[in-house]
Amino acid sequence: KSVTGQTFSLEVGRMPCSPCRETRCLIAAWGLVFALFAAPATSATATAAGPWCDFDAKTIRLGWDRWSVIFDATTGAVREIRQRDAEAPILTGEPDLWTIERRDGSIVRASEGRLRTTWDETRGMLQLDFTHRAADVHLSCRALPEGPLFSAVVAMKQGTALAWNFPSGLEFDVPAVEEFIFPDNIGVAFTRHFFEPGGAGVERRPLHGEGYRLVADRRCAIRPEDDPPKRLTPGKDAALLPGWFRNEIASRAYEVTADRPTTDPGLAFSLLETENGPWLEADRLGGRGLFVRYGGRMIAQDGSLTRLQAAGVIAVLEAAFRGAFDAKETSADDALRLSRGRENTRIAVLVGRASGRPGIRRSPLPGMLHAWLERLPWVRDARIEIVTLRTADELREALSADRPPAAIVNTQAECFPAESSTQAEAMLEAIRSYVRRGGLWFEAGGGYPFYYAIVPARDMKFASANRHFCDFAALDSKHGTWSLFGVQSPEAIYRAPTVEIAAFDRDGRRLGRVRHAFQVYIPEGNSAEVPTLQMTVAIPHRKALLRYGEANAYTRTLKEKVSPQLFTQLQRSILLKVTTGSLRRSAELSGELPGPVIFHVAEYLHGGFDRQYPDHLPPNPKVGTAEDLRLLIEAVRRNGHLFMPYTNPTWWCVNPKGPTFERYGDVVLARDLDGNVYPERYGEAYTQGYAICHWHPIVRKVNAEIRRQFTEEYPVDILFQDQIGARRSIWDTNPAAPDPAAYLEGLHRIAKTDSAFVPLGTEDGHDRLINYELMFCGLSWPWLPNRPDGRMLLYEDVWPRESWRLEPSAIFLAHDKALFFHHDLGGFTRDPRDVSISLVLGYGLSWWLHSANPSEQDRAWLTTLSRVQQAIGPELVGRRLERFDYLSPKVVRSVWGDLEVTANLSDSPWVLDAETTIAPDGFWAESPRIEVGYVVRDRGKNLASPGEWIVRVRENAP
Repeated sequence: KSVTGQTFSLEVGRMPCSPCRETRCLIAAWGLVFALFAAPATSATATAAGPWCDFDAKTIRLGWDRWSVIFDATTGAVREIRQRDAEAPILTGEPDLWTIERRDGSIVRASEGRLRTTWDETRGMLQLDFTHRAADVHLSCRALPEGPLFSAVVAMKQGTALAWNFPSGLEFDVPAVEEFIFPDNIGVAFTRHFFEPGGAGVERRPLHGEGYRLVADRRCAIRPEDDPPKRLTPGKDAALLPGWFRNEIASRAYEVTADRPTTDPGLAFSLLETENGPWLEADRLGGRGLFVRYGGRMIAQDGSLTRLQAAGVIAVLEAAFRGAFDAKETSADDALRLSRGRENTRIAVLVGRASGRPGIRRSPLPGMLHAWLERLPWVRDARIEIVTLRTADELREALSADRPPAAIVNTQAECFPAESSTQAEAMLEAIRSYVRRGGLWFEAGGGYPFYYAIVPARDMKFASANRHFCDFAALDSKHGTWSLFGVQSPEAIYRAPTVEIAAFDRDGRRLGRVRHAFQVYIPEGNSAEVPTLQMTVAIPHRKALLRYGEANAYTRTLKEKVSPQLFTQLQRSILLKVTTGSLRRSAELSGELPGPVIFHVAEYLHGGFDRQYPDHLPPNPKVGTAEDLRLLIEAVRRNGHLFMPYTNPTWWCVNPKGPTFERYGDVVLARDLDGNVYPERYGEAYTQGYAICHWHPIVRKVNAEIRRQFTEEYPVDILFQDQIGARRSIWDTNPAAPDPAAYLEGLHRIAKTDSAFVPLGTEDGHDRLINYELMFCGLSWPWLPNRPDGRMLLYEDVWPRESWRLEPSAIFLAHDKALFFHHDLGGFTRDPRDVSISLVLGYGLSWWLHSANPSEQDRAWLTTLSRVQQAIGPELVGRRLERFDYLSPKVVRSVWGDLEVTANLSDSPWVLDAETTIAPDGFWAESPRIEVGYVVRDRGKNLASPGEWIVRVRENAP
């Protein structure tokens, strides 16, 4: 059984056989089994130090002293991956070891082919050769001390391969999960709870019109999806609304989507109307309260819609507070709760758990409402508390409380939360009862009320997107530790990876699954080597992550990319976006700043932002001349700052086209597998431009000219190239591309080429760019709070707190090799909480000045950020992250050499020691040379609430 010191092969298959062929196969198989048992055993066994391989008729066992993998001898499927001496395997395999996705949508499966295996003990190599009618796959598995290393060559005989899925499915027991490390943005760790029902968020279950009928005994019309906007006019009861809101409606020609008007007559109040019927309407539901809704979906025609949406809520709440909806003869007990009481009154904003992906844009309505309500004089004077409801349990408790909120504003369009599908009807009955008892319920999200119940998702699936930093995943289990990562040569064309995890029930067991895929393009009659995959077993995931970086040659440190003088300046500089409307005024402003900055500008762009690319220069005449731009750069440097202009070499714009696009035309555009171009738009209703082929010689020529302009005509300190690190992989069949799956590699080549001339920064980023980029700006949308008006869905908005934590793989991998900042156009450090989470994760601080005359508040905050960055930057920038630990669910500590940073992201103070207490949303950073923090107790002395800034630098400390 134990075969060592020789080459041995076994061939089995599942190909259809004739009776006589079956007989010959059976004889051959038994002969092989006999040979296996008769072969003289040598020294290699499953416990020997070194690679070993055992065969029998059903399985192939491969391993080293700390791990083993069992393959199915017929199909090659993984039976189990086990850590030595563990009671159970870490993972087991699904029926197919690999699958290939073809362009026609069909799947080539390993289990449907014939398998021939060969073991070479000298090389520690198990060869699994698959013959299939559609493809031949030659898969090599090399046994290494840390785990098996897989490489493969795929030869397509029928059809075109678009994806290589390997492993196509490995399963694990959810009860045994401790953490699963996943490459989303900077990295996240999922707990066992994430894989349990409801742990990965929620899903929508349709109730259709039944939900609204149960609450209000009414129906809505469902007008066409393309129903044109209608002019908004006052309704018959508009006089009940505050004068400021009536004036708003009268002075603005609002047009709204009015595609869900109530069809049944008898509404108590029609406040605003369109020709389709009531748009802002209210009803009693047969009781003392008020049910309010908008009669259409909120489809933004411009940025004013959300303002109207929020203003309508404020107007109704104010009118209710002042008793406008109470009849004159109404007693206090029969009045709306919002108008009858002045003490312990609450208004609840129902946000609920979002069903979208963390990091995408969220509705600005909840944040806008919360901020507006807290600033209203009548809210402050009456001491009304504004609270947030996020879960079905919180909503249920609020509805059933002895003193429920006086008003509940549901910001979710057409949705409401419920504990489960079976409890949805009971939740609707509770809402109806709440209104009848005097509560005010406002369906502020628009659309068809209660059309969907938002319930915990039982099954889940989550895949890495284009904003994952690295191709690395790991499982920490009660049965052992396992990791998986890709290895791609820096010189090879990069193949975009995807990692997908899932959870489901089978035969009374709760199981998780992990899959890995590479994007490929292998036409019929062609073969290609796919990237290598390494598995490790019994190695801590952070140690395996560093091996991943070494294997992929991510070696160029931050200090190697810049001069010592520039490195020192970078350590002390915040990132400052400046928008003054004048290059000359920006130059003057550079002399008024409290400390060194990376001076980031975009308003110089020739045609304006996202217009006329790739033509960035000469400057837009609305803001200045070419001479003004030169003087700005000189002033920035003279005042001790670094100049970084915004550029975007990744797409060409229209409306109108720039001179370069007009000259060369569509020949440079990227094209999909059917030859179609990729139109692009960012927040607009019209096409703004097109994706381009980065391999095209014209594109390369144009990019070289942009680089020349910013290194010779207008020499800059850092050149920011937007979207180089943020674009997703697309197909590109432009003839200039080496193959249709090489789109991302074309982007990487831009960075590789330009980094030899000037330091670079880019949006987001991923590890393939580590050796070329000086600065990554982004990867933080899912966790940077930016509250209360943050624009993005956060992890905490989507997943329960007990399901996840940050595990900053990107920072462990690259913090000594690149600067990390938040998004250069919108992700800034706005308050102590943003500062705290940024510093504990090694991010630099950033801000945006919108005016040539910043407010005193802006100047004060900029001074604070500058003081903190100048103190902590030299201790943090360019250092490797050594430890990252959660001291509690919302208190995190990171270690960078002799610097420790502790961030308190909770709402309560955190006692660090007898001398120091960190403020809510605060932090404390300390090394032998500095003490920096936002605290409520310092050196044993209590400080003012909510906290005070401390910045101490010991000049002569070692």
